[in-house]
Amino acid sequence: MATAKMVVLLPGQSISHLTPMMEFAEVCLRRGLAVTVVVPDPTLTAPPFRSAICRYASRLPSLAVHSLPPPPPPTHLGAVHPFIRMQAAFRSQAPSLRDFLRGLPAVHALVADMFAVDALDVAAEVGVPGHLFYCTGANNLAVFLQLPSFCSRSGGDLKDLGDAPVSFPGVRTMPASHLVDGVLDSGTELYAKTSVYCVGPLIAEGETEEERHPCLPWLDAQPEHSVVFICFGSRCTVSLEQISEMAKGLEKSGHRFLWVLRAPPSFAAATGEPDAALSLLPEGFLARTADRGLVVTASWVPQVDVLRHASTGAFLTHCGWNSTLEAVVTGMPMVCWPLEAEQWMNKVYIVEEMKVGIEVRGYKPGELVTADNVDATVRSIMDMESEGRRTVIERALAVKESAAAAWKEDGSSCAAFTEFVKQME
Repeated sequence: MATAKMVVLLPGQSISHLTPMMEFAEVCLRRGLAVTVVVPDPTLTAPPFRSAICRYASRLPSLAVHSLPPPPPPTHLGAVHPFIRMQAAFRSQAPSLRDFLRGLPAVHALVADMFAVDALDVAAEVGVPGHLFYCTGANNLAVFLQLPSFCSRSGGDLKDLGDAPVSFPGVRTMPASHLVDGVLDSGTELYAKTSVYCVGPLIAEGETEEERHPCLPWLDAQPEHSVVFICFGSRCTVSLEQISEMAKGLEKSGHRFLWVLRAPPSFAAATGEPDAALSLLPEGFLARTADRGLVVTASWVPQVDVLRHASTGAFLTHCGWNSTLEAVVTGMPMVCWPLEAEQWMNKVYIVEEMKVGIEVRGYKPGELVTADNVDATVRSIMDMESEGRRTVIERALAVKESAAAAWKEDGSSCAAFTEFVKQME
C-alpha cells in the first residue's frame, strides 16, 4: 500500500483562524492524506486555543499534533498593530518549523495561516510546496490583491476618501471607510506588508448529544423560529454603554433572545469572575425577561448547533467570516453589526450581494446604537408578516443550497481540493 502524502498545517493563534484550518485538516484526512498540525509551545497559547486543539485531536484520532519549542523572547515590538505582532510571532517560529520539516521523512505540502507569510520562505528553503490558508472571504482576498495597484493610482491615503465609494474588479462597490483600518493610512506598519484553491465553506460540526451545551435544552423549549441569537464571536466586544442599550432594546422588542454576553476586556480583567458581565445589564433585566430570554457568559457556545436549531429565527452577528459562513450553510438570516477588521466589507457582501441579512438600524462605526434602534431592528427581522423578512429567508435558503453544492462530488470546492492534491504529485 502506498504511503499517504503528508500535509503539514500551521494554523493561526486565534480561534477564528484555528477552527477553519482544523476543518480543512478533517477534509484532508477524509481524502486519504496524512496531516500534522504544528502549534506553538502550549505555554504560549490561550486556554481556548489549547481546548480547541484537544477537541479536534479527540475527534480526529489520526491527526498528529506537534508543538514547536518556545522561540526567543520578542524584541522592539512595542505598541504595534496586532497583525504585525502576529506576524512577528510566526517569524520567530521559522527556525523551529524549518528543523521540524527537515526531520520528517517526506512532506508534500505546507499550508500556513494567512499571516504566516514567512512560512512560505521556510517551505521554499526545504523544497516543499507552500500555501497560505486565507480564512476569510474570496471577495476580501480580491480586494487585498488589488490594493497595491489601486493605491498607486489614487495618489493619496484611502483614509482621505472617507465614505466615498471605492470599486475593485469583481467586487461590489463599498465605502472606503469599510476597508480594513490598517490599509487606510499609508503611514502605518501594516500598510507596507500588505494559485488560489477555493475549498470552502469549512465550518465546525455540531455537538454530540453527550456534550450538549446548557443553552440547547433552553432552545428546545422555545417556539419554532422565535429566538434572536446574539453573538459577536470569540473575541469581539462592545462598550459598557452599548451593552445597556442592547439590553433595553431587546426587552422593549418583546421577542425571545439567546445572548452570548462578553464584557469588554478591561472590565473582565478587573473582575476575574466569569459571570461578572451580568452586572452590566440594567437592574431587573434578567428577572423581567426570564420567560423569554437567556444570557450566556461562557467563553464558548456551540454556534453551529444554535444556528441549526429549529427555534432560532435570526442571527445578530459581528460579521466575522466564520460566523458568516455558519449562518450561510444553515440558511439563517443575519442582522449585521460589524466591529473590526474586514467585518464591514463582509457586511456589504451579506446585505447587498448575497442579500441574506439586514443592517442594524442607526449604526455607524464607533457610534452608539440606541435601544430604540435595537428594538426596531429586532422587530423588522423577526416580524413574520414582514415581506422583507420573507425575502431574506428565501434568499438565505437559496444561498444555503449553493454552499452545500460546492462540496458535492462535482462541486467547485471538491474540484479545487482535487487540484490541490494533484500539485503534490
